[in-house]
Amino acid sequence: MMPEYFSLRALLYQVDIPARVEIFLPDALQEPGWEFSLICYNEHRRNHAGEGPTSETVYDLPLQRQSEDCLALDFCPYCEGEYTLAVTAQKGEQSLNALLNVYSLPADWFALNPYKGNPHCHSNASDGTCSPAELAAKSRAVGFDFLAITDHHYWQAPLTEPQFVNAGMTFIAGEEVHPIAGGAIHLLSLGAPESVTAWQHNHEPEYRQLVAERLQKYDGQPEHERLQAAICDVLLDKIREIGGLSVYCHPYWRCNAGLSHYNATPLLNELVFKSNRFDALELGNCETYRTALMNARYCELCRDGFQKPLLGASDYHNRYDDEALSSVYTIVLAPECTQEAVCQAIRRENCAAVAGNSEVMPFGSFRLLKYVLFLLKYFFPQHDRLCRQQGELLLRALQGEDVSLEIQGLQQKITAWQKALKYSPAGR
Repeated sequence: MMPEYFSLRALLYQVDIPARVEIFLPDALQEPGWEFSLICYNEHRRNHAGEGPTSETVYDLPLQRQSEDCLALDFCPYCEGEYTLAVTAQKGEQSLNALLNVYSLPADWFALNPYKGNPHCHSNASDGTCSPAELAAKSRAVGFDFLAITDHHYWQAPLTEPQFVNAGMTFIAGEEVHPIAGGAIHLLSLGAPESVTAWQHNHEPEYRQLVAERLQKYDGQPEHERLQAAICDVLLDKIREIGGLSVYCHPYWRCNAGLSHYNATPLLNELVFKSNRFDALELGNCETYRTALMNARYCELCRDGFQKPLLGASDYHNRYDDEALSSVYTIVLAPECTQEAVCQAIRRENCAAVAGNSEVMPFGSFRLLKYVLFLLKYFFPQHDRLCRQQGELLLRALQGEDVSLEIQGLQQKITAWQKALKYSPAGR
């Protein structure tokens, strides 16, 4: 019997906090004569009370018939991680089985909520094809809770249109920052209250003086890398000065077979890594080439003590390539989905980069990825189904249809699903 025949009231439980797991039965199993049993197991070969380890990996737990449609068991997980509940339903010679999975977290992460979004994409304010509003609606349709529109040389304030506010989306002020004359430096400024590009142009003498001073740091380097690295330092310092979160973008992007002046050379990447002034590192976009190389280089850098939050971002440009929009994104753990909370979660490395469509591959810390893999399998599919419906309504709203009530109704369902993730005694 497949697990979807049963359902759980909550998926997430707090370590060392007594709880009651409630398992809802399908109509067919609510008939008289069915008897139920359950065994619980996890990777540590201890029972849910922490007793063990033993050669056994499974433990019987007493089930109670709480109501006609609900079974319950007392549960107090002793450690962080995933627990599997194997339920057996028996009626005469007929036997049906299901595996249900829950996760337990200590208080630090139990207090946080998972959100997914895209910190790097482009609208028709620069070289993208979608308006900011269309881009936002498409992003909701692929399940994103937060979005930063990061146009080249253009600071995009958070969208405030009522339909997006009612949809529960969070917009992060964003800008992709480059040298004034273009070049190989690609930086994101996230959450900043003003434009770095505007500062470059409005205070050009100051900007050029700062670059000239920083050039001395890179004496002895080839002139191209020396200039680009100095500019990078100045721009990163400015992003931090105005309160933004800085991201070093797609270091191994290849434009025109790597011959474009927009590509960072290997030496320039190494100078930027060594300077270590940015807050987060973009793992890659929708291409295997750049993602694989960045992951490999990051692993090598970690051996030398380098450590940065990893972000997944689509760098989406083209409205006719919706698969690219959803193929790479970031999951954060934050107390709420606001610009400040999302940026703070990234700074604290409570974030994972996720790449892929048919089969996803997350990147980040070991502890975080174990939890993220659970969420990707058991939480986000339903979340994304609801968001897809809401995103389609938002696109209709942009065509002039009045679907505000439907948008709000779906937001209530999304909020309810997010709330149902965690066990709460008051919610029983």
